[in-house]
Amino acid sequence: MSTRTLFPPFHPHTQWRAVDDRIRGGSSISHLDTTSNHAARFWGTLDITTLGGAGFASQCHTFEPRALRLCKDEYEGLAITFDVTARSEKVRGEEGKEKPKHFTLVLKGSVPPLRPDGRRESTLSYEYTFVNAASTSSSPESATMTTKQRTITIPWTDFSATYRGRPITPKDPQYTPLDPGSADSNGKEQGGVAELSLMCRSGFGKQEGEFELVVHRIEAVRVGGAAAAASAGMGGKESDDLEKQAWDEAVHKARPQGRFPGQSLVHKWMCMSSLQFC
Repeated sequence: MSTRTLFPPFHPHTQWRAVDDRIRGGSSISHLDTTSNHAARFWGTLDITTLGGAGFASQCHTFEPRALRLCKDEYEGLAITFDVTARSEKVRGEEGKEKPKHFTLVLKGSVPPLRPDGRRESTLSYEYTFVNAASTSSSPESATMTTKQRTITIPWTDFSATYRGRPITPKDPQYTPLDPGSADSNGKEQGGVAELSLMCRSGFGKQEGEFELVVHRIEAVRVGGAAAAASAGMGGKESDDLEKQAWDEAVHKARPQGRFPGQSLVHKWMCMSSLQFC
């Protein structure tokens, strides 16, 4: 598979920063540090009690001084390689809740401006959620497996547009397709990836507790790279299709129309303000 390496190096202390639900009054916390083999360890605690069921923790990288341009004529998507862990256990005493194993790769086409109070404005995001757990079922995304690592290839078309946690369809006036890099009719450069984030979110109360994801590489896949890998026998299907589908359906059903059970009006306001992350 022909790729362009974006990470490593990760430079966790100078080029990544935490964007957790604490900016909305929550208690989740995330960290990013490097391992002895230069991989990035994304870890922390996902709390859902403070915001009454919602919660998110993320580490964000901003491409500076300008957005990263990955023209569709040259690149067809991203690939992420991470350590595979055993299936997560149920959280003790919490029926239906699991220790976190669902993670999300988030792209933004522009850096969100700050409000007067220092909080980030809500902007359109492009997200792909994957499962970090050993399994045996099939899945739609291309994957290669080693004994301890998994590489998944994510086409640009598989990144879903969202705003405050709400899916945005092409019929929505807010919808703008993901443009990782292109040129207008006059040849002027446009588009690009301004931010890339690793996120662990509650899925509106579906998972909580301590989490960890060890990422070895994030790469841009050149056009034809994924197909070449598959034809060479390197490709496969990600192993969590049914589980991922069930997760998406459960999150959709759990997305609050009003309050979470037992949630105060203050908690409701905090959660609805942070739906772009929950």
